[in-house]
Amino acid sequence: MNRRIVAVCIVAFWLLAIGFLLKRERFGGASGSLAESTLTIPPGAVFYSVELGGEQIGFVSSTVDTVPDEGIFVREVIEIHLPVGNTVKRVNSRTEVMLDRSLELRTFKKTVQGDGERYRIEGTVSDGVLSMEIQTETGTLSTSVEFPPGTVMPTFVPMKLVFGGEMRPGFENELQVMDTYSFSVEDLSVFVLEDSTFMVPDSAVLDSTTMRWSPVHYDTVHAWNTEYRSASGVAQVWVDDLGRIVSMTTPQGYSIHRSVFEVVYENFRTRDTTAGARGEPHPGLSRLTAREANVNPTLIRGLTVRFPNVLVAARNQIVSGDTVTVSVTEFPENRPYQLGFRAVSINKFLEPDALVRSRDPRIGANARQIIRGTSNPIIALQRLVEWTSEAAISTQDRYPDVLRTIDRHAGNTNALVTTFTAMARAVGIPTKIVGGLLLVDGTFYHHSWAEVFLDDWTPIDPVFAQIPADASHLRLVEGLNRTIPFLQKTGTLHMEVIDVRR
Repeated sequence: MNRRIVAVCIVAFWLLAIGFLLKRERFGGASGSLAESTLTIPPGAVFYSVELGGEQIGFVSSTVDTVPDEGIFVREVIEIHLPVGNTVKRVNSRTEVMLDRSLELRTFKKTVQGDGERYRIEGTVSDGVLSMEIQTETGTLSTSVEFPPGTVMPTFVPMKLVFGGEMRPGFENELQVMDTYSFSVEDLSVFVLEDSTFMVPDSAVLDSTTMRWSPVHYDTVHAWNTEYRSASGVAQVWVDDLGRIVSMTTPQGYSIHRSVFEVVYENFRTRDTTAGARGEPHPGLSRLTAREANVNPTLIRGLTVRFPNVLVAARNQIVSGDTVTVSVTEFPENRPYQLGFRAVSINKFLEPDALVRSRDPRIGANARQIIRGTSNPIIALQRLVEWTSEAAISTQDRYPDVLRTIDRHAGNTNALVTTFTAMARAVGIPTKIVGGLLLVDGTFYHHSWAEVFLDDWTPIDPVFAQIPADASHLRLVEGLNRTIPFLQKTGTLHMEVIDVRR
């Protein structure tokens, strides 16, 4: 009997061990398999031209290197010169990232220099938290944001798919990606459609007549056609067997194409810099914000614009094809709830993020002092808007710092909207930041404002004391109107005003 029991136990333990090994290999060993796969990543650099409407507007370089006993180092440089109205917006972004062998983020450094923005960020991931120091022209800001396990930066999605063994026709995957401008985590669906081959330039020659570089030899590259589906639309991305992008097109009309350094960079550097502004841009589009231009909006009750870009509808913004109609949202007459009300659908917009540090006790104390003890969100909102709209105009800040804005009671548009949002969340009003264009006397200015949840999402302009915001506000992005993400989502900003109702 004892022998039988021992034999049964031995068989049971053997089956358990086999099951554990199978589970680890198929399910639990994904990280280990990925770490082994990434050992084959070869160091190197690739270069891309960035195009919009058939014209090169910038370039991207991506350099990958392996660091013994540390992981994978990636450097990405983006430079964009984009025609906006009759001017050109210039911005340069340099990002350096250290990944572990499982392609999990460890550290990153990001420097942005351009029209309207100058800052440097250094971040480290530990225990599911991304801690950052943001250095600006006016000081240093420390902040942090949750970084859930498995979250990836958009740049490394192709690498994760390829070295995770997920490149096969019909494969679908749901990922969480972190935008490195807003530091918000967004859902991304990836679909692998088919594979094909591309001819990619690997060397170039200089034409002594035109003084432009042209490809002279090509490599044959095997690539996978993938679709990225997110709130911004659907992008088509061709990815090679080393997890590097071959070409990509976005819903906003941007495209990138891999080539050699001389074709990508030298041709762009020596191009005719006036060509981009010649076209037929909208004559009433300013590169400034309304605050910088020192203009004040006049009440508009309705606005209809033809805008050939992908826009998301909102409560007061109806999108039909390429036509957008904006109206004034009805404001609730009665108190919809007491401050402190929570619901699953709005809790996210009461929580802090990297910019909106609504849990900082100093921010909460200032907000409570401003609302003076009311539990009515409408009255609290009015008092916060009054404080924000009375702030002094400042153009010094190139990155929002809520505490600095409160201390000085001054800031630019983005700083004031971020501060308003942080204080509103701190006292229990669900609030989010949106960005777009503001129409004043026939000219569109770059602008940011807020949406608050009362009986529904209602646009509020705390900078110009509009409760609710009028129809002069054309909502283009969720988040601050900041150069690179704004331009990435809107393209050249060609538009036609069809109707203005006062």
